[in-house]
Amino acid sequence: MTEGSRIEEVGGSGHPWDGEPITLGIAYEDGLERSNFPELTEAAATFWEGNDDEYLDYQVEYVLDADAAEPDVLVTLVSEITTCERSSEEYQVVGCAPLITGNAPDTATVQILSGYSDELTRTTITHELGHTLGLGHDDEPARIMSGDPADRIPNYETRRASHDAYLSGLRSFNTGNEKYQDGSDALENERWAEASEAFTDAADAYRAAENSFESARANAAEIGVEDAVTICDAAEAKSVDFRKSSTAWSDAATARREGNYLEYQNRSDDARDHYDASQEHEIRNSDKLAVALGLQ
Repeated sequence: MTEGSRIEEVGGSGHPWDGEPITLGIAYEDGLERSNFPELTEAAATFWEGNDDEYLDYQVEYVLDADAAEPDVLVTLVSEITTCERSSEEYQVVGCAPLITGNAPDTATVQILSGYSDELTRTTITHELGHTLGLGHDDEPARIMSGDPADRIPNYETRRASHDAYLSGLRSFNTGNEKYQDGSDALENERWAEASEAFTDAADAYRAAENSFESARANAAEIGVEDAVTICDAAEAKSVDFRKSSTAWSDAATARREGNYLEYQNRSDDARDHYDASQEHEIRNSDKLAVALGLQ
């Protein structure tokens, strides 16, 4: 979510920028850059210029001058929000700006957290500019100004459901990896029964991961987020291959314990083939999916 630090009205009537062009400057924290940051800022400004009659009681006119020495508003890309406190443990603060209801500072600094998608970054800039124009979290349009991302992000609950399912899949996949390693250690030491049991447990965990990744994919597909679908597909495919490899190793260990050497060799070959196939797929971290889903 985003926060606004209030600058109280101290005199005059109406907003200080009523009837005045508002110069927008662009700045970057040292070491940060984003080629389309000015474009996203301009899009946010254009929104307010085109909707001032509906949501404000005065006309808005922006002048984008990225290198302005003394802009009215300086939109800054940062690695950490330092001027607003986090008011909820559930939501990350991704932007901050002063809530200007009276006299304005010489330059109002807007902080925008880096590392997020174009869609969310543009919405965040629009939200923060709204604060500088005098709008709070309870003002319209809620899809821009609300402090709750559920109001600002379309299909938010479905996006969150996809991400939550993916996180569940990652946890199950990691459990599968631990059991797979236990089985491999037991195989190496010819503890056949122990190996078979560990690989069976691994297969169960990978099956749970498959189901979670499939659920994440279904939610992403429901709202047409193809990049997220691709990420979920790859994670599910890798889980399938690891499950098949685990099952084959479990069968191989059982065959070896029972003295069936031909079956042991055949199932060992199957296990290696499925493992090799799994290396064709990549499981991305949850932040990558969050960006694809427009949550970051």
